[in-house]
Amino acid sequence: MWAYRGHMKSARTPPPTVYPGPAWHSQQWLRHSSPLEKFGRLLARRRRLIAALLLCAAAALTVQQLTPVAPVTATVLVASRDLPSGHVLADGDVRAVDVSPAMIPDGAFVAPAPPWLGSQVSGPLRRGEVLTDASLLGAGLLTGTAAGSQAVPLRLSDPSTLALLRQGQLVTVILSSSQGLDRSGQQ
Repeated sequence: MWAYRGHMKSARTPPPTVYPGPAWHSQQWLRHSSPLEKFGRLLARRRRLIAALLLCAAAALTVQQLTPVAPVTATVLVASRDLPSGHVLADGDVRAVDVSPAMIPDGAFVAPAPPWLGSQVSGPLRRGEVLTDASLLGAGLLTGTAAGSQAVPLRLSDPSTLALLRQGQLVTVILSSSQGLDRSGQQ
């Protein structure tokens, strides 16, 4: 075997030992390993797969954090097309739309509210305009006016006078019993 001569080794190599067989048959692998050791070996064998899974999870969390939160909305009724003044509302004239609660005017009709069906529009409505109680003929038309005010239709025969008036404008109507300059109050 080994012969020591001071500090020098023998020029001869020791004879080979008996081959123990494959490494998995060695006594080291036959012993029972702890769960922590088994987990460590699993991590070592699958480290690339685990790294890819962790990268995917990090990307998913990043996308989830950067996605904006859906805003809070409320459903109101709006005109689905331009409606002329005096139009009687039917099912196809209005549609439900989700809007921000800050944009909803007072008296707006919310989605499944049917009291607008068959009502007349007090003035022209543009497509997308919110339907309110003041935009329909009825008790809501005089909201905000002085007590004793009444809404009456006024038919003007002179088109130039009609050009001076706008929807919602308050007009004082003075009735006279005279029939003109030549007939003063006689009938």
